[in-house]
Amino acid sequence: MNESVNGVAVVSDDGQRMAWQFDKAVIEKLKGFKPGDPVVVIYRERGSDKAVTAIAFPGAAASPVYVNTTGQRVDLVSGPMVNGVCGQPAETPPHATTLPTGGRAETADACWCCAPAGRTCTPANKTGLGMAFLTRCYE
Repeated sequence: MNESVNGVAVVSDDGQRMAWQFDKAVIEKLKGFKPGDPVVVIYRERGSDKAVTAIAFPGAAASPVYVNTTGQRVDLVSGPMVNGVCGQPAETPPHATTLPTGGRAETADACWCCAPAGRTCTPANKTGLGMAFLTRCYE
């Protein structure tokens, strides 16, 4: 982590170097993690671009914990996998939990996404044990 530029750099499993810039509030939350800790950067397809939705640390919590660092209220939307895949229509409606700025929530569902408060999204990300810091949420 490089606080002077609000940046996080990682080396992927295949040896590729990657870096991202985050808001200062996100960087503050990440200070508790050390170089070498496992990290996952979660993207959302936005047309031909990919936008970072969260940065997560597997194993940093015993359950899936989501922390809102977006600077606005958001809804954590979760639901089941269908035929072993996230993002598919389910028989049951998704669950939505509104998170204030700085708020946190857990989910027992297999899939998740986040949207601006009062809006919805399709839970297309696989849930994992650990802590995820939500950075941007999309419909």
